[in-house]
Amino acid sequence: MVMKNSHCPRVRRRKMAWHLAHELKAIKSAMKELLDHSHSQMAIIRDEMKSMNAEMKGMRNDVKNIRDKCDAMEKSLQKTQNANSNLQETDTNFRDRMHSQFDDV
Repeated sequence: MVMKNSHCPRVRRRKMAWHLAHELKAIKSAMKELLDHSHSQMAIIRDEMKSMNAEMKGMRNDVKNIRDKCDAMEKSLQKTQNANSNLQETDTNFRDRMHSQFDDV
């Protein structure tokens, strides 16, 4: 019976192939773990983005409501200024008529 020499090239290649196969399996396993972790992180980020989008939509609605209120207040102010202007004109006309009546006397 002939004992195989562990130093012969064929045995070394087999040992090297076995070690490389196990390293490859370990690398594949680590890559799968990283991929699973990255998928879970992406899902978390996606959920956060959805909630941020919902918050931004609410903020846009708030800004729109504030703009609408400002527009309404501006219109109200314009009406008040117009009414004040009309009142001043009426007051001036009234005073002019009163002065002209007293001037006639």
